[in-house]
Amino acid sequence: MNSAQAMLTIGAGKSVRPVSILTYHHFAATDGGPTRHLGITTRPDRLAAQLEYIARTYNVISLDQLLAGDIPPRALLITIDDAYRSVIEVAAPMFSERGLPAVLFVNPRPVTEAFVPVDIVISLLGGPQANAAVRQTVAKIAGDERAGMQPNALPPGEREAVKAALIASLGETEADLHRRLGLFLSPDDVRNLPRYGVEVANHTMSHSLCRTLSAAECHQEIAVAKDAIEDLTGRPVAAFAFPWGQSADATPEVLDVIRRSGHRATFLMQGLDNSARPAPDIWYRCLITSERPAMLAVNLRLKPRLRALLRGLPGLPGLPPAQTR
Repeated sequence: MNSAQAMLTIGAGKSVRPVSILTYHHFAATDGGPTRHLGITTRPDRLAAQLEYIARTYNVISLDQLLAGDIPPRALLITIDDAYRSVIEVAAPMFSERGLPAVLFVNPRPVTEAFVPVDIVISLLGGPQANAAVRQTVAKIAGDERAGMQPNALPPGEREAVKAALIASLGETEADLHRRLGLFLSPDDVRNLPRYGVEVANHTMSHSLCRTLSAAECHQEIAVAKDAIEDLTGRPVAAFAFPWGQSADATPEVLDVIRRSGHRATFLMQGLDNSARPAPDIWYRCLITSERPAMLAVNLRLKPRLRALLRGLPGLPGLPPAQTR
């Protein structure tokens, strides 16, 4: 049995209730330059209101409960992506005060090195206003025929070369920029998150688009990242979430690395309902930022079901049709 076939049989025959899964990223009262153009920031006051609504409306479960199939009615899993320091400064204490477990999918490189993801650099340059500069830099490094590609869609070596050139245009080094921004969690922060009820899981080593990776790079970004997170926390890593959460990254080769390295659940974004999934260990999530609490039911329940009805489930590259459970 190959890995794709194995993935489709895990948990077969076990009834699992639907679960809503939301995803946060960054938390701040105002959206500064590094994140202003990313559309990922949740205001603390709005987060507090959302959590009050969630505590009243849902049964919030932990990652362990999800993996065990211990899913009550109206189940909801709270997840967070990336390595922003605001997770421990703002969100984790709010979760802990309300007794709400959560999962952080973290990238080890910004935590342990002077590494800044290219999206942050582009946001600092001005987001959409930086398009001309980004196009010129991509053309110079990757060729004119790829000038229109986003840097994250380039192979990692070219992506990092583009980023280095863009950082140089800011008059800084990456190390100086990382230090000046103070945007990312420290190793001690990551170690302390479980004290707040926040489990730490894998989001690739450097927030990479998995379809761009060679076999060796895939191992580094997924398997080695898992080891790095376990070294930081002293706890096993059970789950993996794709950066950007696109189904096109869930190729059989990438899924094989995820599964063989010991991850028991994999998360896409897609904004879909989990009553039907492409495999028993693949889950869909919905992006949440500063919506009013009344909109959470729309974004977590109504819209995902409508998307599934209108568009169907996105297929995974090279895998059989989606299985419904």
